[in-house]
Amino acid sequence: MAGANGSGKSTLLHIALGFLAPDSGFVCMEMQSTSYALQTDGELTLTGRDVMRDLEVAGSVDIEKMKELLGGFMLTGDIPDRKLNELSMGQRKKFYLSAAFSKPANLLILDEPTNHLDASALDYLYKLIRGYNGAVLVVSHTKDMPIPWDRIIDLEGENHV
Repeated sequence: MAGANGSGKSTLLHIALGFLAPDSGFVCMEMQSTSYALQTDGELTLTGRDVMRDLEVAGSVDIEKMKELLGGFMLTGDIPDRKLNELSMGQRKKFYLSAAFSKPANLLILDEPTNHLDASALDYLYKLIRGYNGAVLVVSHTKDMPIPWDRIIDLEGENHV
């Protein structure tokens, strides 16, 4: 999905994920087979390693895959030992994308995945999306990603919350 700020892209994802209630109707989605990385994240004071351990214990990610993805995004050295809220926005985005791509899932939802990424991280992200073995739903301001999308939905309008 593509659209301007305020057109409802992120709101729609939050409704689909069950974080917000729809104004009418209902959403039925199997969350166990869904993985996601949202545009905004909480101010986590846990270290990357603490989060990785918790995700592994919960069975939410393939931890070896996550380590591989972190390396692919060049998040190495002491970065996993630092608190997530102390990382740059780009480093946090790479961490959360690595977690999302490392969860075995049939549906991957990405909200503004290109924000805060440098050119090499963008190339790596595009490679991951193209190679993903499942459905991918991406919300973005731009439609010019080098991805052979099956469908692009343009959202128009403003969010008057």
